[in-house]
Amino acid sequence: MERIVQEWGSVDPLLAILGGLLKDPKKYQDEIQVFREAVYHIFHGDFRAWRNGEIPSVYARAIDYLKGEKLFWDPWNTGEITEIPRLEAGPSKKIYEQVQIFDSDDPNWILRRGELSDQLKNCFQVHGNPERVRALVTDLASKSRRLVVVRVGSRVVSVAIAKIVKGPDGLPLIHLEKPLSEKGGYHFEGEMLNHLHQKKLSQMNPRPGLSKDMAGRSAANKTTVWSIGAATKDEHAEALFGFRPTERLSHPGEVILNTW
Repeated sequence: MERIVQEWGSVDPLLAILGGLLKDPKKYQDEIQVFREAVYHIFHGDFRAWRNGEIPSVYARAIDYLKGEKLFWDPWNTGEITEIPRLEAGPSKKIYEQVQIFDSDDPNWILRRGELSDQLKNCFQVHGNPERVRALVTDLASKSRRLVVVRVGSRVVSVAIAKIVKGPDGLPLIHLEKPLSEKGGYHFEGEMLNHLHQKKLSQMNPRPGLSKDMAGRSAANKTTVWSIGAATKDEHAEALFGFRPTERLSHPGEVILNTW
């Protein structure tokens, strides 16, 4: 407990999420069990090994897609950073300096993704409606999902979930969900995709393709992506703005890079 308080500053996110789920323990039984198991491993210092399937789980569902393919999963599960000293972006050619993009499976980042700044507060705040907040349990416990964060200086300006999905013929894709960014601000979606391409996709074997949520109803390279599984029985997708049973979850996507 002391280590977590020192690293996080507070265990409030853990207490808030559990408290919200316990308002309806029957409805959220699965998420409560998986969350408690994740917290146990956070406190015991072996969270990443548990999340990545190196330690057997009791309640969290195993993700067996490409099981044993260390050359695929190890690069995916390793946090990387992209530094951009100066970026001219958007229609107004606004200048951004000291841009940093990183991907993370750190519980403190994942659980706070709905409130990383005043301008980034959304329905995934830990004190929010548990019907939405339960998505954080899936993000926290599923090795298929990582948080991508963009900072300008010390200010977080955009976040998105990147996830491993299946595309045509069951082959892997790295899929970037729609970024949540500052109101009226630049989304940094292209830069996030670049980060995933350079720091993830190019290091992984078998090599996945790259896709993203569609900006509208049509796309030049439209496809359907399917979940490869999650630690929880239900899984959230930003493209659907809702949950589906993970074994049946699919949604439209736009292929950015096809390596098949």
